[in-house]
Amino acid sequence: MKAWKFHITQRNGEPITHKQALIRFVLAIVSFSTAGLGFIYQLFDKNNLALHDKFSNTHLMKN
Repeated sequence: MKAWKFHITQRNGEPITHKQALIRFVLAIVSFSTAGLGFIYQLFDKNNLALHDKFSNTHLMKN
């Protein structure tokens, strides 16, 4: 994510764990393979989180 000047952190600002990275990866694939529904969910979430962010307790931050 450094190329796009983003980094992924836990909601408390700490680096993500391996378990969280795996959850994000698997759910991002599922979200994409279901016609992008997990990403469309982000448009309606009050915190602007995609499904893989919500379930892995992470968020994407711009540097």
